[in-house]
Amino acid sequence: MEETAKMALDKVDELIRAAGGLGEQAWPYLIRQNIAEGIVYVAIGVLLAIVIAAFMKWVVIARWNNTNEDERAVSSLLVFGFAALDTLFLATGFLRVINPEYYAIAELLKRTLGG
Repeated sequence: MEETAKMALDKVDELIRAAGGLGEQAWPYLIRQNIAEGIVYVAIGVLLAIVIAAFMKWVVIARWNNTNEDERAVSSLLVFGFAALDTLFLATGFLRVINPEYYAIAELLKRTLGG
């Protein structure tokens, strides 16, 4: 396990050297940028969860008996669609906060290789 970690760190060092001065100077900023993006994604996910809860309370729970089947189906699809979107925001946010180095390496690769 230690050998794999050492090899990975060596590859990151090679990548930073390949990027020239840009990589060494940009590395701390890329890490901070990914943490900040992760926090924003999590915040959007939390706000979206609040919107979903309010929508469920207003439409699905309060009006459920007063609506026809088409409105129920649309309401249910909206709730599931927003819940899926919320899951993506939260997952992406947590991954960026937990492992910002991975995304920094990906960004550095993209910029170095011109992708």
